[in-house]
Parts: sequence; C-alpha cells; structure tokens
Amino acid sequence: MRPNAIYVIHSGFADDERIRDALQRKVLDRFLAKPWNTTRIRADISEMLDIAP
Repeated sequence: MRPNAIYVIHSGFADDERIRDALQRKVLDRFLAKPWNTTRIRADISEMLDIAP
C-alpha cells in the first residue's frame, strides 16, 4: 500500500462489517454507498483531491 494514497470503496453493501472495521482502523479513507447522490459524491471527491499529497 502507498502511505499517501487515499483509499475509497464504492459498494452497495453499506452494512458490511468489514467496511466499518476498515474505516475504524483507518485502512480505508472513504466509503461511497450505492446508489450514490451526485452532489455528495462530487463533494467527497473534491475533498479527497484537496487533501491528496
């Protein structure tokens, strides 16, 4: 894994315990649930680009 990379999962399985665990352990930076909201996903991507090294 690259230490400065931002890790994102886009999935329809929002209640998956593995996703929650990865978010809590900071292995995963962002979870984008399906179906997505266009406004929200644009805001999330913009925020991730702002914090990317």
